[in-house]
Amino acid sequence: MLFAFLQLNACNSKSPSIEITGKDGANAEPEEIYNEVSGGGTKTDTAKPSVPKGDPTEASDGDESASVPTIVTGSPIQENRKSNGDQVLANGRYFIKGAYSKKCIALQNDSRESGAQFVQRTCDRNNGSMKFDVYVTSNGYFLIYNFGTSKFMEIRDQMPVMQAALQQNDRAFKPYQDFIIQERSDGFLNIKTSSGGMFVDLAGASTADGALIQLWNVGTGMSAAWQFEPAP
Repeated sequence: MLFAFLQLNACNSKSPSIEITGKDGANAEPEEIYNEVSGGGTKTDTAKPSVPKGDPTEASDGDESASVPTIVTGSPIQENRKSNGDQVLANGRYFIKGAYSKKCIALQNDSRESGAQFVQRTCDRNNGSMKFDVYVTSNGYFLIYNFGTSKFMEIRDQMPVMQAALQQNDRAFKPYQDFIIQERSDGFLNIKTSSGGMFVDLAGASTADGALIQLWNVGTGMSAAWQFEPAP
């Protein structure tokens, strides 16, 4: 009879329950488990993998932390910038170096004035006027913005003709400030006017400091070949 009483009492007792609580003592849902295969084994992690901020492949409309980094830091103009999967140059800050002369595009006499012309000079990584924010806008063309002077590269006198100089000016939202950047067969880049008929070139194929940057109607020569080196 004692054995029957103990058996009946065991059946009436409740099983212990497990309660998950958060840091503040409130009930909490268990985190999902994400498995990551690495090498030959499986790694189990209780933390949900975070989306890298600014990763365009993971961006979504509802996730502010996954915004596409198409706006170049330091530029005051925030105008419908976009990144095109077909563009040969990523939006970013660069030194623009002549493939032939190995010198960088700079401003004549380091001028900050509108109308100052672009020349080539020995590259100086500490010179802000040799740094350019280069990015595509909604019209599909590149803008070339001088980081040191806060002005934009444009065609002098607004005319894309042979030997026209390149100068800086405030944003005009006109075609003479729009450029096409395309890859050459040798891996260097051409910078073309938005009309596509003229190329940014070194006057006289010069290697001297102070040589003018101008337009030319042929883009196959090395004086029209450019390298875009990332700038801090």
